[in-house]
Amino acid sequence: MTASFTVSDAATVTEADGVYLTYTIDLSNGVGEDVDIDVAASGGTSGSDYESTLEYFNGSAWVDVVGGTVTIAGGDTSIQVRAVVLDDAITEADEDITLTGTTVDGQITNGSDAGVGTIVDDGDIQVTFSLTGAASIIEGESGVYTLSMVGVGVDPATHTGGITVNLTYTVMGATGADYTQVTTVTFAAGVTSVDFSIDTIDDYFEENSAETFTVSIANVGDINDNGNFGGNVAIDGAAASVTTTILDGVDAPETVTPTANEN
Repeated sequence: MTASFTVSDAATVTEADGVYLTYTIDLSNGVGEDVDIDVAASGGTSGSDYESTLEYFNGSAWVDVVGGTVTIAGGDTSIQVRAVVLDDAITEADEDITLTGTTVDGQITNGSDAGVGTIVDDGDIQVTFSLTGAASIIEGESGVYTLSMVGVGVDPATHTGGITVNLTYTVMGATGADYTQVTTVTFAAGVTSVDFSIDTIDDYFEENSAETFTVSIANVGDINDNGNFGGNVAIDGAAASVTTTILDGVDAPETVTPTANEN
């Protein structure tokens, strides 16, 4: 007696640890002897989107598929196979995972069939960058600033490095000779905040008014996450820039050292 086999589609699941894409392999009718069917999953990333080892139900428990083959016992007509879904902490498009079954068993009239299951991304990953720093400095001093990142749905400290952020500097009320420009800040692996400085130059001219310059992360395109967060980055709108006032040396409060009166 011969039969054909089919692989059913798995129900759609939302990405999370502890959920499964479950497929059913059905024979059109029972046959006299065991039927071996090779099974393999494709689509997405094995080991990241789902466990690389498939499981099947042996009648009492879910166990690992060994050697990539499941067996439908003689007289039986179905077996269930599942892929264990993993939450990969990356925001991405929905992914179709295909389970393909193949067999060379002479009792089976078709050599292969496939079913598809969809993993819907949970979409909760985002790393936000913010900037803090000096409100004012004396001309000739350095302003110190901190660029930081925080994560939602991901620990930013897990990054492997190479993250760069380009910074824009705008000066107001000066000739452009009062500070030295810094363009890029780089995050080493595991680092979530970086201090950097901007040096101002004492131009020896008395200026009638204080000068200001603004340090800012101009747009998301200025952030290169080097593939660490799948491009899921944002700028904290309330901390996207810092404006610093440069006080001319003559405008800065004088320091007076008291001396004892001699009688």
